[in-house]
Amino acid sequence: MPFKSDKQRKWMHANEPDMAKKWEKEEALREKIRGVIKQEMKSMQAFSNSTQNAIDVDDEDDNEGLDELSIASFSSQEAKLHINADIKDMSKLLGKTSQKVIKIMMNGVKGGKYTAMDISRGVQEGPAGRTHFGELDFIQQLWSKVREKFRKYSKDGKLS
Repeated sequence: MPFKSDKQRKWMHANEPDMAKKWEKEEALREKIRGVIKQEMKSMQAFSNSTQNAIDVDDEDDNEGLDELSIASFSSQEAKLHINADIKDMSKLLGKTSQKVIKIMMNGVKGGKYTAMDISRGVQEGPAGRTHFGELDFIQQLWSKVREKFRKYSKDGKLS
């Protein structure tokens, strides 16, 4: 049992020297353990900090393009207007294409070629060479947006 005060320590050494020595050893051991724990906690904190630094550096790599964009400006005001107009046109084309892709899905389910669950499986697995880079992601995103609407085309109201 550790000493509760310096006064108690002095009293114990004067009146119960054997017990005082035992308590001194216990207290010394406790101090060593506290020291080891503190050292381990510092070590864990250092590891945590270095891990966080590595994550931050990795995030910097991910955001590198964004940092460049915030620094770089358009080559001219006219270029900015042209790219904004072209992006609008691209967006319209993607919107029309999205509608056509959804229509293909709907016709397949309505026509009994496959179920909504087959679509779900199909966009998750299958030969990689079916599409070009990014196209399957586009189809998967469309499917996740419209899949709940396909319930009404199934016999039991489920996506099976």
